[in-house]
Amino acid sequence: MKYPLAIAAIVATMASPTAVPADSLYCGNGWYADQIQVPSGGSLLEVRVYGRDIGSAVNVRAQPGRQHDVINTVSVGDRILVSERIYVEFYDEVVGQGCDLWYQVHHFGTQESLGWVYGEFITSDEQWIPQE
Repeated sequence: MKYPLAIAAIVATMASPTAVPADSLYCGNGWYADQIQVPSGGSLLEVRVYGRDIGSAVNVRAQPGRQHDVINTVSVGDRILVSERIYVEFYDEVVGQGCDLWYQVHHFGTQESLGWVYGEFITSDEQWIPQE
């Protein structure tokens, strides 16, 4: 191998600085279930709620996960802020075991926390890093 030290350095920088339990489900792209991620560029990131029909309601849940109560809604097209995201493990009889991505969202004007929105409704090109 021509560059063993360079490869070792790359692998070391890719490793998460937070401990990941041995039994955590790997969700892809270097992330595991229940590993909190934050935007690399700051504490709150401005995004738009994504969906097919502008103005349609998107559920905001009390905690990240499909089983948690809906406590609010936002509308497709709204500007909101996100502070963190997390993959949550689920099991479905049809799909099997998998991971859902959830974002903690905040009101755009007041920065008040609203709850958690399923990842399919948030688009972000931001790089995410593990929370320390």
